[in-house]
Amino acid sequence: MNVKNLEILSNEIQEQISNLKKDEGDIGKLLSLSSSFQEALIIFKYQLSQNISLNENELVEEVEKNQTNLIDAIEKEEFDEIVETKAEEIQLKKKSEEEKKSVNEMLSQSQTTLADKFGEQQIFDLTKEIGLNERFLLTENLFSGDTNLFSKTLNRLNSCNSKEEALSFFKNDLAKKFDWNLKSTMVKKFVKLIERRYLNK
Repeated sequence: MNVKNLEILSNEIQEQISNLKKDEGDIGKLLSLSSSFQEALIIFKYQLSQNISLNENELVEEVEKNQTNLIDAIEKEEFDEIVETKAEEIQLKKKSEEEKKSVNEMLSQSQTTLADKFGEQQIFDLTKEIGLNERFLLTENLFSGDTNLFSKTLNRLNSCNSKEEALSFFKNDLAKKFDWNLKSTMVKKFVKLIERRYLNK
C-alpha cells in the first residue's frame, strides 16, 4: 500500500460525496469505499511502524513481499482473540450448566451470532460482493495485479452451475495455472468466497 493508492481511494470517496450532493450517489458504495480507505490506512500505518523506507520502488517491493505475511499476522491476531473469547465462553458455559438454566439461557444458546450469520450468507454475484480492498489484495496476490484477468475469472466463476463445477475450475485451471499454494491465506479466502457464492446449490 502506498500514498498513491490512498490518494486514489480518497478521490473516489470525494467523487461519491459529490454524487450524493447531486442525489446521484450510492450511500452503500460510499460506506464500502470508506471502509476500504480505513483498511488501507491501517496497512500503511503498519508499514510505517516497521520502519519501511518510503522510497516508492522499495516500498512497492517490500509490500509485495510482505502483503501475505501482514494478512496472516492480522488474521492470527483475530484468531487468538477468538480463541480467548471461546475459552471464556466455555468457562461461563460450564458454570451456568451447574446452575439451573432459565428459558432465556436456553434460547440464547440456540442462536448464532450476527457475525456467524453474516459469514454464512450466500453471495449472489462475486463481482459485486468483493470489496475494493479485498479485490486489490486478491488481484495483487493471486493474479499478479492483472485486474482484467481477475474480472474475467469472477465472471467465469459466477456462471458455473454448481459449487462442484466452480471448485473444479478453481483447482484444475486456476490453481495449476498460477501455481497457488492451496494452504495460503489468500487462496483460502478466495475459496471461501466461491463456496458462499454456491452456498445453497
